[in-house]
Amino acid sequence: MVLFTPPQLTVLACFPPAILSVYAMTMFNTDGGGDSGEIVASACTQSPSHPPGYPLLLMMNGVFMNLAEAVGLGDTPAYRANFFNCVLGAAAATGCLFLSLLLAMTTNARDPQSRAQHSLAQLKEVELEWSNNSKKGKKKKTPKKPGSPASTNANRLKNTTGPPQQSPLPQTQFSACVCAATCFAFSKGIWEYCTQAEVFPLNNLLCSILLSTTLLFLHLSPLPSGLLSPSQRNLAVFGGLVCGLCMCNQHTSSIYIFVCVLSVANGHEMALLNRDRKTLIFTAVATIVGLSPYYYLVIRANAHAKDGWGDQRTVRGFLRHFLREEYGTFVLASEWESGEEQSSDKFMRRCKLFLTTFSSESLHVGIPAVTVFLYYAVKYKNNAAQTIFTAYAFYTIFFNYLANLTFSQLHVNILGRMWQQSTVAGFAMAGAGLGKISLRFDTKMATAAFAILSLFQIQRNYSSMDRSYVTVFQTYAENVLKNLPPNATLMTNDDMNCNTLHYLVSCENPRPDVNVLKIPLITYDWWKPMQLEHFPNVINSFPGTRHHPYDAGGFNMKQFLDVNVSPGTKPPLYVLGDWKSGDSSQDVYSRVPVGLVDLVLPPDSPPLDLYQYAQTLDSNLWPYDPATNIPPTPGSWETVMTVKYQNFYLLASHRIASLIQSSLSPSDSPSQKLQSIYIAEVGVKAYTFLLSISNNFPSSPTSTLTVQRSAYRNAGVLSGILSNLNYSLKRPSKPSALRMFEFWDVFLRNCEFEDAMEERDCKEISVFLEQGVNPYSGEKWKGEEGFDFLKEWEGFRERKKKT
Repeated sequence: MVLFTPPQLTVLACFPPAILSVYAMTMFNTDGGGDSGEIVASACTQSPSHPPGYPLLLMMNGVFMNLAEAVGLGDTPAYRANFFNCVLGAAAATGCLFLSLLLAMTTNARDPQSRAQHSLAQLKEVELEWSNNSKKGKKKKTPKKPGSPASTNANRLKNTTGPPQQSPLPQTQFSACVCAATCFAFSKGIWEYCTQAEVFPLNNLLCSILLSTTLLFLHLSPLPSGLLSPSQRNLAVFGGLVCGLCMCNQHTSSIYIFVCVLSVANGHEMALLNRDRKTLIFTAVATIVGLSPYYYLVIRANAHAKDGWGDQRTVRGFLRHFLREEYGTFVLASEWESGEEQSSDKFMRRCKLFLTTFSSESLHVGIPAVTVFLYYAVKYKNNAAQTIFTAYAFYTIFFNYLANLTFSQLHVNILGRMWQQSTVAGFAMAGAGLGKISLRFDTKMATAAFAILSLFQIQRNYSSMDRSYVTVFQTYAENVLKNLPPNATLMTNDDMNCNTLHYLVSCENPRPDVNVLKIPLITYDWWKPMQLEHFPNVINSFPGTRHHPYDAGGFNMKQFLDVNVSPGTKPPLYVLGDWKSGDSSQDVYSRVPVGLVDLVLPPDSPPLDLYQYAQTLDSNLWPYDPATNIPPTPGSWETVMTVKYQNFYLLASHRIASLIQSSLSPSDSPSQKLQSIYIAEVGVKAYTFLLSISNNFPSSPTSTLTVQRSAYRNAGVLSGILSNLNYSLKRPSKPSALRMFEFWDVFLRNCEFEDAMEERDCKEISVFLEQGVNPYSGEKWKGEEGFDFLKEWEGFRERKKKT
């Protein structure tokens, strides 16, 4: 349908491997963020993932990972799945390119369906004439004389129903489409999710194929008889298959499917419905075949695959999973989890966010270029091109109306992932519109300009999208598991805790003795019959049908802990993340931060010895390494992981700081003081790790990485106590005294910045800094080497009084 010159064919051949090579250089070499861990883990165990299960991607990932392992590609399942995702991403970019080329071709044709409509009108005219002749008794067939009306109509019909003459696209239009597809591939919203195992690249690929198939079907003309041409029949059947496959991956594609199916059914005067029923039947069968991967979920459910989501063994269970009832059908999130009530103002705000994002990622030429495309589609009455814009607009409006997430930066980023599907059509139309504009310029200049735009898009996003060195997700999961005692039970909550551990346990399995139990999943009634057999630690102590304090047969978390937390008789139980909201019964149990996880202790258990606690904590104090992470940005999964480390350091250091003073006594022996020194050193170490994150990354009053100034005060207090303990044993006290003043220096600067100098803590610390004295030991350090910064606070209170 579209002809290409030899140089254009060369570009088309090089385009997919070029995109793939950049993706492969920037992809995660280990587990990624978001749902990546769950997707790879599901591929390892071949178990259904969260609704709607993504059976097509599950099967494809499993096959590719096995083949990659056989040929020695990569060292881990995560690497292989991430690389396969890069392949799908490159294929999706190529699909966007071909869609853009087809759209560019249609914008060069005036009313591509007019040939079909004109042919059908002439056919009716001929049939009417033959019918009138029959009524007059002219039953005998006579050869048509040249020049007769019937002969003229037949010849006119013959001459107007053939395929249009095609010629290669002008080079400027071709270059514009390549530029648009390149900008699509390397826009942040697309690139980020092509570097780790995700569902979006496959969805983008399938949607580009669906739209291209619809466009071709509508653009081609039917036969003179009014029946579909062989090409159109094949396209209809293939389109049905693609519709089914789309639904096997991402259900948001149903919005595109709705528009495309209506357009195909209504196209060419409803030829598929009225005159080609056989093709319609084959199309329906092809759609069912496309949906067949869902049967694989039934097979795996019958096998009770470990960590599989849902019970698809029954029709009701299958529909529950397929329709996403646990999340809320036709919404992104349930209101009790992270959703909110929709309104017209919120809808308009989301649409504005979408347009702003698309404009930015398309280098601010996307919206004008799409407008030009739409102008020519309407001007030429181009029904095929208008259908693509209709699908684009309908998806944008309908999806942003259904998107009931909050406007937190994390949820806005999650919403951005779902915009990718409309971005496929958006960039493709932008390429076609840009191609029409480029026809007014010199070919060489336009081609050079498009090449520069493409390279600029890659250059401006490369550093922020390079995940090749990011290992924070994998390292986090490894640190969680490393120091757990044998046969421990670990209960996890929230997406990143569950997904990172899910991957490590299911695919690499460094600790097969540890039972990792996901708190959100045990709230479902299908979990016990489907999954309990895989968790030997709780198989005989699961106190009800599911965790639900208000459900008949359910249990609250206290009842679960009552039978699973028994020191000496049951393996120790740890928690990673918060308890499930809506149930506070477990609050009678205490949680002790002994690492990235908390140890759960029963209400009547004696408090942990502080010295033993410090020893345990010291062995689990894994430093956060910024070299293995990109600079956290608001709402990113990397920021979520960084905050997890911060919370761990904060809770651990605060526990020591709050308990150490009550444990000290003037009558302590030297050995007891040495133990207290060790305890304080561990606490200062935790504070140092905590505050180093804020020092490594830019912070602001609204940033989740900003540490409250009280942390600097408490860190100084603990350092001062440590300095006093060393001083009492005639050990060097200067290093810890210096740390005390450094922490307090930052604390007081924050007091100034926040205009809080009249607060009690700020006043007290200002006195200590002015005088250069350690209030715990009475030592004065003003004027000593290394304490020069204390001079800045001389006369500070007097200056404040004057101002």
